[in-house]
Amino acid sequence: METSLLDWSKCTPTYFDEFGNEKYNVFKSPYKNIRFTVKQQGSYTIKADDIGKIAMISYRIYGTTAFWRALLEYNSLKNPVSDIYPGQVLKIPDKDSLVALFSNPPESQENSISNTLTV
Repeated sequence: METSLLDWSKCTPTYFDEFGNEKYNVFKSPYKNIRFTVKQQGSYTIKADDIGKIAMISYRIYGTTAFWRALLEYNSLKNPVSDIYPGQVLKIPDKDSLVALFSNPPESQENSISNTLTV
């Protein structure tokens, strides 16, 4: 499996707004409800030197930095610096479940529309 498939931008479908700008459709992203679709593997208690190093935490747990955003989303966190504090306990999503979820990223909305009907 390629690490690039785990990239948030590769797993989040896009669409084009009325001005032709490409936007991410976060409502169709597999990250959206990750805490409800992936089972919990364990927990990790944040230490003082972990602040701002969510990618390093991902590496310690999974052996890769690719799951850092999944760790944030699984714990309903948005900012890896201001939302994390020493003593906080993070829920750790199961690695195999994450790999299965992100192995088949959704297609962009533009590519998924095959026919357009104009009335």
